Amino acid sequence: MRLQMEITEQQSAHLENLIQNTGLSTKKDLFNNALTLLSWAIDEVRNGNTIAAVNEEQKLYRELNMPVLSHVRRPTS
Repeated sequence: MRLQMEITEQQSAHLENLIQNTGLSTKKDLFNNALTLLSWAIDEVRNGNTIAAVNEEQKLYRELNMPVLSHVRRPTS
Protein backbone atom coordinates (compact mmCIF):
# COMPACT_ATOMS: atom_id res chain seq x y z
CA MET A 1 0.00 0.00 0.00
CA ARG A 2 1.18 3.48 -0.76
CA LEU A 3 0.38 6.36 1.58
CA GLN A 4 0.42 9.94 0.37
CA MET A 5 -0.23 13.07 2.43
CA GLU A 6 0.15 16.80 2.17
CA ILE A 7 2.23 18.58 4.79
CA THR A 8 3.60 22.08 5.15
CA GLU A 9 7.21 23.02 4.42
CA GLN A 10 7.72 23.44 8.17
CA GLN A 11 6.40 19.94 8.87
CA SER A 12 8.60 18.54 6.11
CA ALA A 13 11.66 20.21 7.64
CA HIS A 14 10.67 18.83 11.04
CA LEU A 15 10.44 15.30 9.60
CA GLU A 16 13.85 15.65 7.96
CA ASN A 17 15.29 16.91 11.26
CA LEU A 18 13.82 13.91 13.11
CA ILE A 19 15.28 11.53 10.54
CA GLN A 20 18.70 13.14 10.82
CA ASN A 21 18.67 13.26 14.65
CA THR A 22 17.64 9.61 14.98
CA GLY A 23 19.98 8.11 12.41
CA LEU A 24 17.06 6.74 10.42
CA SER A 25 17.41 6.67 6.67
CA THR A 26 13.85 7.07 5.37
CA LYS A 27 10.48 8.60 6.15
CA LYS A 28 9.12 5.05 6.11
CA ASP A 29 11.49 4.11 8.95
CA LEU A 30 10.43 7.20 10.89
CA PHE A 31 6.74 6.40 10.34
CA ASN A 32 7.20 2.77 11.43
CA ASN A 33 9.02 3.83 14.60
CA ALA A 34 6.37 6.43 15.39
CA LEU A 35 3.62 3.82 14.96
CA THR A 36 5.47 1.41 17.24
CA LEU A 37 5.80 4.07 19.93
CA LEU A 38 2.16 5.14 19.67
CA SER A 39 0.94 1.52 19.78
CA TRP A 40 3.02 0.90 22.91
CA ALA A 41 1.70 4.08 24.56
CA ILE A 42 -1.89 3.08 23.79
CA ASP A 43 -1.35 -0.37 25.30
CA GLU A 44 0.19 1.15 28.42
CA VAL A 45 -2.66 3.63 28.89
CA ARG A 46 -5.19 0.80 28.38
CA ASN A 47 -3.42 -1.05 31.20
CA GLY A 48 -3.86 1.97 33.48
CA ASN A 49 -0.29 3.22 33.24
CA THR A 50 0.95 6.77 32.80
CA ILE A 51 3.41 7.61 30.02
CA ALA A 52 6.07 9.94 31.39
CA ALA A 53 9.64 11.16 31.16
CA VAL A 54 11.40 10.32 34.42
CA ASN A 55 14.39 12.13 35.91
CA GLU A 56 15.52 9.68 38.61
CA GLU A 57 18.27 11.98 39.85
CA GLN A 58 15.88 14.80 40.68
CA LYS A 59 12.95 12.48 41.47
CA LEU A 60 10.79 14.25 38.90
CA TYR A 61 8.52 13.02 36.19
CA ARG A 62 6.65 14.78 33.43
CA GLU A 63 3.53 13.12 32.07
CA LEU A 64 3.05 12.93 28.31
CA ASN A 65 -0.03 14.87 27.27
CA MET A 66 -1.38 13.84 23.88
CA PRO A 67 -5.02 14.27 22.90
CA VAL A 68 -4.99 10.89 21.14
CA LEU A 69 -4.13 9.16 24.43
CA SER A 70 -6.95 10.87 26.28
CA HIS A 71 -9.40 8.95 24.05
CA VAL A 72 -7.98 5.52 24.92
CA ARG A 73 -10.35 3.44 26.98
CA ARG A 74 -9.51 0.57 29.28
CA PRO A 75 -11.08 -2.70 28.17
CA THR A 76 -14.19 -3.73 30.07
CA SER A 77 -14.30 -7.16 31.63
